[in-house]
Amino acid sequence: MSDKAPQPRDTSLDALRGLAVLGMVLSGHIAFGGAGDGVLPAWMYHAQLPPPAHRYLPTLAGLTWVDLVFPLFLFALGAAIPLAMGRLAEKVAHRQGRAWSGTSAVLKVALRRFALLLFLALFFQHLKPSFVATTTLAVWSQPLALLGLLALALAYGPQRLAWRALGWALAIGLLLVLRQADGTAAFALKRSDIILVVLANMALFATLLWWWTRHHPVWRWALLVPLALLLYGGKAPDSVNAWLLQSSPAPWAVQIAYLKYLFIVLPGTVVGERMEHEARFGTAPAPAPVAWLGLVSAAVVVGVLAGLQAREVPLTLLMAGFASALLAWRSPGLRPAIGLLMVGLLLEPLEGGIRKDGLNLSYVLTTAGLSWLSLAALRALGERRWGAGCLAVLAGPGRNAVLAYVLGALGVMPLLHLSGLHDAWAALSGNAFEAVLRGVLFTAAVAVIVALANRRGWVLKA
Repeated sequence: MSDKAPQPRDTSLDALRGLAVLGMVLSGHIAFGGAGDGVLPAWMYHAQLPPPAHRYLPTLAGLTWVDLVFPLFLFALGAAIPLAMGRLAEKVAHRQGRAWSGTSAVLKVALRRFALLLFLALFFQHLKPSFVATTTLAVWSQPLALLGLLALALAYGPQRLAWRALGWALAIGLLLVLRQADGTAAFALKRSDIILVVLANMALFATLLWWWTRHHPVWRWALLVPLALLLYGGKAPDSVNAWLLQSSPAPWAVQIAYLKYLFIVLPGTVVGERMEHEARFGTAPAPAPVAWLGLVSAAVVVGVLAGLQAREVPLTLLMAGFASALLAWRSPGLRPAIGLLMVGLLLEPLEGGIRKDGLNLSYVLTTAGLSWLSLAALRALGERRWGAGCLAVLAGPGRNAVLAYVLGALGVMPLLHLSGLHDAWAALSGNAFEAVLRGVLFTAAVAVIVALANRRGWVLKA
């Protein structure tokens, strides 16, 4: 049992999550086609969707900041698992007055998160503006959908059963009345938000694997070897690997191919264990790097992104190797991150270069290392007085990341339509400044509304 007050949230981890979700919003709303074709450089988009045509080119190698935002979120998800389970352990032990075995509680939490994220993936995809425009529902259905989700967010505690009932009634009711233009039901299990489906799978499998290896972290690292052989070992259509990757009892919910993201999430759990150790005992086994090492970490992230997108692979490897050696010497806690990054860069020539779409091994290992270094840079930034304020700005959306993710489609976009401002906002694509301004304005609107929701305690969690 512990008589200590609940440990505060880790601001740097919330900031990393906030940086990721705001990056998702920004990258999705900068000028992308039409009059804005070619006004922004290729590194402002996914590497495989370059301007001016923005057509998917599966063989095009490269890595941009847009390709990094989802790995940042996945890494934060992994780091949060030991922290959340540690707090759960204290609550259960305090309530039961005895040592906590926890297996059933962890399994319950993992399955609950999986189910809620999967429902949100289905619900969100069916209420996105692009799909609602093809159905019989009007634009006002999206704010109703957001209201339903907020009602669910306020449903914690027995005194709020009415909110819970209202939330589920609005959510399920909207899905039931959703009709396509020909009058047929629009709901389909195959129609879901892929990002949320991946998060659901990672919340389930990463939690169970962390729990299984919590006393033996080396097993977690060793597990990546058979995973690599399973997921990347065979290309022939009749191979066992191909059969496993295509086999699933419910492909709309679970796919073996999603396990590739464990190469990002499982290293995140290692960082989360260190943070949980620090929160529990007040000391860190691997302290955050000093300020100048934080700058080196940030420089490595920026340099690797720039070098890989410019296809200066040997120069990038040389630069990253020199800076990583410095980091490994002065900050031993970053050595696993450096190992992931360097192995990812050494594997870069395989399979035609690093690619997000196609999710090759170089991509998951490189972005895992870059995500770890990004968190280290944020932790070092938080040690400075002015840096703590910057982290606080990012941490707000990070504490309410699910709401920040759905708010653009279910809140800001309908408000633009209903207020008559949508056409003026969409017209901001004539030059590079306008193209970026469009995304910045939309992202700022999401950040402000999330900040107001946080102040009222309207936090949407899965």
